[in-house]
Amino acid sequence: MPSSMNSHSQKSFLRTEVRARRRGMLWQEVEAASGDICARVNGLAAWREARTVCAYLSLGNEVCTHALVGGAVSDKVILAPKSHDGGRMSWHRLRDWESLAPGMFGILEPPESEPAVEPPCPDLVLVPGLAFDRLGHRLGHGGGYYDRFLAGVSGVKVALAYSWQIRGDIPYERHDICMDAIVTEREVISVRTSRL
Repeated sequence: MPSSMNSHSQKSFLRTEVRARRRGMLWQEVEAASGDICARVNGLAAWREARTVCAYLSLGNEVCTHALVGGAVSDKVILAPKSHDGGRMSWHRLRDWESLAPGMFGILEPPESEPAVEPPCPDLVLVPGLAFDRLGHRLGHGGGYYDRFLAGVSGVKVALAYSWQIRGDIPYERHDICMDAIVTEREVISVRTSRL
C-alpha cells in the first residue's frame, strides 16, 4: 500500500483487494482450508473448555464455520449474531440449523422467536475478518459491528483466517479491538493469551 495513504484509505484499499481475492477462491480451496482451520480450533483447549461460544456463521467464501458450530450445539451454548441498524449485534442461542434464516446481510441468523442473551458473556468468540497481522490487528468490513461488541468481552477472541489473509501490517485505530489468537490452515498464532 502506498505510504502516503491515510489509515482510512489504506483500509479501503486493502478491503477491496482482499474481497476480490476471496471471491476468486474455488469452493474446493475454501472447503479444504476451512476443514484444516476448524480442526486446529477443535484442538485448542480454549475451545474444548468453553461452555459458551459466540460464533459467526460464515457467508460465501469466508472460513466456513458451519460444521464446527453445528457439531458443537449439543455440548456447548452456541450464540449466533443478528445484525441491527446502527452497527449493533444481538446474540441468540443456536439450537438447530433448520431454524436459521438469512438476515440483514444475507447471513444465516436465529429466528425472531429466540430471545437475545443479554449480556452474552462468552468464554470464547470466533471472529471473522478480511485481514489480520501477527500483532492481532483485524481489518473488518467497516461497519464496526464486531469492534463494538468485542469492546465489552473478556472471553478469548479467536479469529479464523486463510493464511494469505495474514498481512505484514494492518492499519488500525484506537477503537479497533485486537485478537487474542488467529487460526489459519497452517498455524495457530497466539498473540495475547496463554489460554489456548
